[in-house]
Amino acid sequence: GAGKTTVFNAVTGIYDPTEGQNTLSGRSLERPLRRADLGRWAAIGLSVGLMALLFVTNIDHLWAGVVKAPFGGREKGFAFDQAADALVDGLMAEPRIEQAQGRFRVLSFDGKTVLARAKSREEAEGLLAGVRAAPPPEIAAAAASARRTRLLSFIVATVLGALGGYAIFRQTRRTPAVIAERGIARTFQNIRLVPDMTVLENVLAGMDRRLRNETGALEGVAIPLGLMAWFASVAVATRLEWAGAELSGLLFVIGLALVFAWLVRIAASGAFSRAQRGAEDAAGVEGQRLLDFVGLGEERGEVAKNLSYGNQRRLEIARALATRPKLLLLDEPAAGMTPPETVSLMQLIKDIRDAGTTVVLIEHHMRVVMGISDHITVLEYGRKIAEGTPEAVRQNPKVIEAYLGKEELG
Repeated sequence: GAGKTTVFNAVTGIYDPTEGQNTLSGRSLERPLRRADLGRWAAIGLSVGLMALLFVTNIDHLWAGVVKAPFGGREKGFAFDQAADALVDGLMAEPRIEQAQGRFRVLSFDGKTVLARAKSREEAEGLLAGVRAAPPPEIAAAAASARRTRLLSFIVATVLGALGGYAIFRQTRRTPAVIAERGIARTFQNIRLVPDMTVLENVLAGMDRRLRNETGALEGVAIPLGLMAWFASVAVATRLEWAGAELSGLLFVIGLALVFAWLVRIAASGAFSRAQRGAEDAAGVEGQRLLDFVGLGEERGEVAKNLSYGNQRRLEIARALATRPKLLLLDEPAAGMTPPETVSLMQLIKDIRDAGTTVVLIEHHMRVVMGISDHITVLEYGRKIAEGTPEAVRQNPKVIEAYLGKEELG
């Protein structure tokens, strides 16, 4: 109850400190803001904005204009340029052409008013142009109101979506995974292995995030943004009548080429390649080395739950070391161990320290604390009451009083 584990939880991102800042080697433990984060917020905002825009738009009318109408009067199938044009017109509350039983009608944006009738698509397109040039006043007013509503909905939803992405970023700046990447690993009072995985698989789990970073994991935001940009280019070009069927088809091919180029980039960074398999093989070698280091080399294929209690503790330490930490936090590692296991653990902790990793240890076992510590800090009810070398702490009156109590005289 002195607050020792609470300190570990505050350092490793399980708790958020109420004040102060945690740094390691002068570097903040919070995940920094990157350009990819801005892209994620933009992607989230645009996605929410588009959903809101579709929500306030009549989907039935979009379907009729974008999917059904481009088939009408076309012997060669779907007309992509007409579909793109109709989609933009539908979102912009423009009149549209609808085909029914071989005849064509020019409808208001909401589909409630028939503005003109025609026997052919060419005639309907001519009538549509005339209606757009001089629409009836009541239709023009209703369309203007609909455009304002849709634009406002899109802007508000986009901003709220982006702010939601930022809120998620703020909530995940100090997660345990982020802090592990910064170089801090830990174990827990209660063993938290994956019991049905093998010993080696538990260690490899500790390498997962580092391996994905080293092999250039897909950011996930580039493809949605790329597809949005490609779709927008097709829609704008069609809306401004720059694109006939040939140019629309060209833009379609360009979009596919960009997606293919991105997949090639992923492969070149190591995914789906011998380099990735080589990284996985190297991880297996490193995992075996760590198991040998903690004395579990011969148990690599054993299921973790079948290990003795002391060996499960060692496996937790090996998994923590798999993240290549600069600072290793051990929370009562000797709890429940037999005397021989405790002696072996003390030597392991010294070996970790000698290998260049700083170790911070929470422990009630005084033999362990005094036997391996270079520096000791004593907490009581959340306050530091002593700090210094083992010998100085051993003789500190406040420490003696905290452990043995205060003698009452008289």
